[in-house]
Amino acid sequence: MIGMRLQGLEAPGAVDVGATEFDRGSSIAELAFAVMRRHLGELLRRELGTRLGDDLEELHDMRVAARRLRAALSLFARELSPEFETVRAELRWVAAVLGEVR
Repeated sequence: MIGMRLQGLEAPGAVDVGATEFDRGSSIAELAFAVMRRHLGELLRRELGTRLGDDLEELHDMRVAARRLRAALSLFARELSPEFETVRAELRWVAAVLGEVR
């Protein structure tokens, strides 16, 4: 991010991943998607800083978001379609790569 600032560039703004709010009246599926969107948004927000490598906190926060997203996928597995198992496998790969970078 420092390098971008030196070049007069700004980091992209927040990524809209959809609704992340839920309440007591939400169904378990609505809750699952809100939680997963929240962690996906955090993962995506940390991507640029992680790629640039200016701030180790960005890498750490991206790893945490990936772990939390994987945990949510596991927790809500019965509520999700089988295609989400592919997403979990991809996140496992992302987590492994981020671990190597660390």
